[in-house]
Order: sequence, then C-alpha cells, then structure tokens
Amino acid sequence: MSFGGFLGLENFSYSPHSDNHDLYFPCARSSVSFLCEQINIQKIYIPFYICDSLLWPFREKSVDIVFYDIDHSFEIIDRPSLQSGEYILYVNYFSLKRDYVSRLQLDYGEQLIVDNTQDFYFPIDKKVLSFNSARKFFGVPEGAFLLGGGELFNEAYEELPGFGDVSFEHLFERERGDLNKAYTLFRENEVRLPLLPMKGNNFTLNILSSLDHDLIKKQRKKNFEKLNQNLKSKNCLGSLTAPEGVFMYPLILNEPVDLSLLHRKGAFVPCFWRDVTQREGAEFFKSSCKLVDCTLPIPVDQRYSEVEMDQISAIISGLLSL
Repeated sequence: MSFGGFLGLENFSYSPHSDNHDLYFPCARSSVSFLCEQINIQKIYIPFYICDSLLWPFREKSVDIVFYDIDHSFEIIDRPSLQSGEYILYVNYFSLKRDYVSRLQLDYGEQLIVDNTQDFYFPIDKKVLSFNSARKFFGVPEGAFLLGGGELFNEAYEELPGFGDVSFEHLFERERGDLNKAYTLFRENEVRLPLLPMKGNNFTLNILSSLDHDLIKKQRKKNFEKLNQNLKSKNCLGSLTAPEGVFMYPLILNEPVDLSLLHRKGAFVPCFWRDVTQREGAEFFKSSCKLVDCTLPIPVDQRYSEVEMDQISAIISGLLSL
C-alpha cells in the first residue's frame, strides 16, 4: 500500500465518440497501420491531394494504391466503382465536407474510410471507419482516435504495446518564447512518432480530457466566420459555412502566393502538401497540384480571437493587392 505523499497526475476519462468504441493511438499513421492489419484491404483509392506520410501504412502492407483527383471544392472528379476487397479513402478537408462524406457513405458503405485528421469533432456514424489527429487541433505531442471499428478490434488493440517515448519539449520551448528551437524540437517529435500500431500515451489522453471542448469548438467557429467575412470576396470557394470545431479557413486563389512574403510579416501560413507536386505521376493530377499551389490554409484555432483574424486578413489582403 502507498498512501499520502504529493499528488500525482489527475486521471480523466475522455472519449469524443464513446458510442463508437474509439481506440487511442499516438498518431493517425499508427492507427491506419493497425487498420491495415485488421481488415483485408487489397486495393485502396486515395486522393492525390494528401500527405505522403499517410501512404506508408498501405505501402508497407503491399496494398495496391490507386490515386484519384479532386476539384477545387475538394470533391472527387471521377468516383471509382469498388469491387470486393477494395476501399476508398476520402479526406474530410478543412472540416468542410461533412455532408459530402454522408453522400459517399450512402454510395460506398463499409468500403469507405474517412480521414478526419482535419475534423477532430466530426460525429461520424459508427458503421464507417475513420481516424483523426489530436496534434492538429491541440497543444499535445501525440494522439489520434480510430473510430467505427466497434468492438471487433478491441482484442487486437489490447495486445498492442504502449507508446512511451513522448516528449513535450517543443511545447515547453514555445511557452518560453524560443520559437526557432521549439520548431526544431517539433520536427524531432514528428519523427519520433511510431509508424507501427501502438497504444497512445495516457498522459496525453489526460490532457485531452481536461480541455474545455465546447469553448474550443465555439472559438474556432467564430474565428472562421470572421475570416470568411473578411476574405470571401477573394476566395474561389466564395462564402463558406463551417461547423463548430472547424480546422482551418481555406483561402483558394486563382494564382499561387509566395508564402515567404507572409512569413516575413510573422504570418506562418502552411502549405498542404508540397510533396504532392513532387510525387510520381503529378502531371496527371493537375487539379490536386493546383490546390497545393493556390490554397492558403489559415489557422483559426483557439489561441486566437477575432482580433488576430482581422490582423491576418489585413496582411493577406495587402499582399494580394500588390
């Protein structure tokens, strides 16, 4: 027996989709690796507009990968017909394609796998396989949920080793104000995350459990709406409506923008995903490659208020008027 002493970490019980028997992994890639071990995927249709890291689990299992193109609204240009043993993976881009996912679900049923790494709060049907990513939404070093497997995967999941190599150093350095060092440590942490199936770390799960998710969802939506108000006239998508907890605001332009011009002004807008244009066969997926060059994914996360949204809008509008 051990009684008394200093208090340890608080233990919570967090499950964003508890009815779906969600399983917790260190990262989306690890959850997909687990999924590939549990179901017989012979062929997978994947959007060309996707990060290279997510292709690794399928290549590791020698799954036949067939790419498809999407249009500027992030919808499939030519929908494939699936045979037995074939699946289609679709990315719920920027949290904006929930209705479209529902339509795909009607067409593909259990052969649909949804990449919700850009929609942590998506209330997916438990009959549809999906996965998300906590790192894209919160200040945590790891974390992803695999949803929709029901209790079928529980036994195999319980046999997995736990992920113990968790580092918060990049988050601590950011709090201390050393952004360059923090970014270097962030990149090191990304490499540290496992490729193979492992259980996620309970320490990170406790952090997720302690967050005010209602407040986070509302703030993200407010920030998105402010950007939409300011930038919709410049957006090829026009005016956009987003759910609570939205990921980012996608500003799609007619021409590419030099991101370094934004970076010089302290506006660190990312690019999704430069490796797409370098991938073999890129010349056959011109719409996806244009999205890489012409999309500005603007953060709307809970760090910010509508004041910062006005500031970033002014910087972008000034750059586009040059």
